[in-house]
Amino acid sequence: LPRDIALNSYSAATLAHHIAQINRFTGACARPYSVAEHSLLCADIAAAQGHSAEVQLCALVHDLHEGIVGDVSAPMRYAMGAPWACFERLHQRAMLSALGLRWWPRHASVVRTIDLIALATERRDLLPQRSADSAPWPELDQPGKEVQPHAGADLTSPERAERSWREWRDEFTTRYTELRKAVQ
Repeated sequence: LPRDIALNSYSAATLAHHIAQINRFTGACARPYSVAEHSLLCADIAAAQGHSAEVQLCALVHDLHEGIVGDVSAPMRYAMGAPWACFERLHQRAMLSALGLRWWPRHASVVRTIDLIALATERRDLLPQRSADSAPWPELDQPGKEVQPHAGADLTSPERAERSWREWRDEFTTRYTELRKAVQ
């Protein structure tokens, strides 16, 4: 890794503070919806599917690097292409390594599936209603491989909507600590 990626000074709690204030979808949701809340949703999906604490932890931290690089919108990500993907992947790997999660790659595929289920759930609950003529989302709408939302989550619930960014930050930090202990 390049020496200029000095991530050892970032703790999970510090990054939780960052991602609790970064809105997903560049703020285009029905309510403020942070990367921290998304990360917790991913960990919840992993738990609901019966995955181990190790997989739940991986699902929780998969976007933690966005506390440094930000959450880039899909149109920008597609326009920047491979250079952005390499930049983001480099920071993600450095972040996970700095946190001592070197075993993360063996769960990357299942975490990607969980992330897509979270995305389908977010589209269902938080994004403007799709009309019949809306373009399909390549990640979710491949014929025969459609990704279904998580039935066990309601992102429109008043309990979720009324929570502050500080509450999402604290919940992320608490869950991170619990899962780290369970993995050890």
